[in-house]
Amino acid sequence: MKNPKPQSVYFQNLDALRFIAFFAVFVQHIFKVSYYKTDNKTASDLIDRFLMNANSGVSFFFVLSGFLITYLLLKEKEHTATISFSTFYLKRTLRIWPLYFLILFITFVLVPYFSYYKGSPDTDKSMYVFFLGNFDLVKHGVGNFLSSILWSISIEEQFYLFWPLLISFIPLKHLPKFLIVLIIFSIWYRIYGHSGKSFNLKLTYHTFSCLYTLAIGAILAHLSFKENFILKVKNMNKYFILFIYLIGFVLLFTHYDLLKLEPRGSHYLVSLLPVVHAFFFAFIVAEQIYAENSLFKVGNISIFTTLGQISYGLYCYHMLSIFITFVIFTNLKYNTEAPDTALFISELFLSLGLTILTSHLSYHYFEKKFLAYKNKLSYAPKIVR
Repeated sequence: MKNPKPQSVYFQNLDALRFIAFFAVFVQHIFKVSYYKTDNKTASDLIDRFLMNANSGVSFFFVLSGFLITYLLLKEKEHTATISFSTFYLKRTLRIWPLYFLILFITFVLVPYFSYYKGSPDTDKSMYVFFLGNFDLVKHGVGNFLSSILWSISIEEQFYLFWPLLISFIPLKHLPKFLIVLIIFSIWYRIYGHSGKSFNLKLTYHTFSCLYTLAIGAILAHLSFKENFILKVKNMNKYFILFIYLIGFVLLFTHYDLLKLEPRGSHYLVSLLPVVHAFFFAFIVAEQIYAENSLFKVGNISIFTTLGQISYGLYCYHMLSIFITFVIFTNLKYNTEAPDTALFISELFLSLGLTILTSHLSYHYFEKKFLAYKNKLSYAPKIVR
């Protein structure tokens, strides 16, 4: 006998976490694009350590997507004994495609028409049209501001394509084993999936290299249906939570030193440490959702929650906003290729302001038109990307 239709699912604090993940990506990108340098050795060292975690914000988004999408599918399977593929794909299409293809149009058509910027000549535009942009980066590397952001959406769309099929057909009792195999395979690919003894940075954009993040998020989703797991997280001691946070952030900001200590093993460290980081991100998600003894719930920062609700737009528009900001300052005759601190801070705030304004307008006057259709579909737990 089928269970009654479930109530809407909404996890508090995740919107705020989305904004924090976006902001980390945004700051990393503006540092890299501006080539900002400082003579202060301490500040320079902190910047270098921060930039060493260039993809951490994206990895957090992947863990979060793996968790949310898997939870949604498992919840539907629990209450309806099946998964509606047509509903799932239509909902994902209405959420992702309109803004994604708008960004493609702006980048490939409008920007070259109104600006001197023509993009990288090596960029294969058709790869982005078919959500294969990450493979363009595997081949050519990061060549323009478009490829810096849309490659991750390509990976998520590839994930959405096959994941409901797997969740539907794999028995729940075998799902953890399958996810562990996926993680092991992804780790193997990161270490051995290329030729040469040194780590190939382009490899990190391959779908197989990122599978571990999505699978770790999916494991958390599976555990979220276990009462014993929820109870353990719910009752975690605050000192234990503090300890895990300290260890996690130390690992995030010290693997630069680990690579210097053991350069011969750096290939393995670069391959494996992000996997440890992904488990830490999963801990953050679980702790923020379920723990009653949290040191602090990020959702209490209301502006983070509000901005997290438009995080998809923030992510898609931020490189375009950075580009516009640099065009403005260049036309004002400022040296944007080697900015001083005051100029860099001005670029940062203007770029962030443009990103928030554009994303707000886009969400309310463009994306919501499609979301209205999405929310009318039959099985609609409230899980916002």
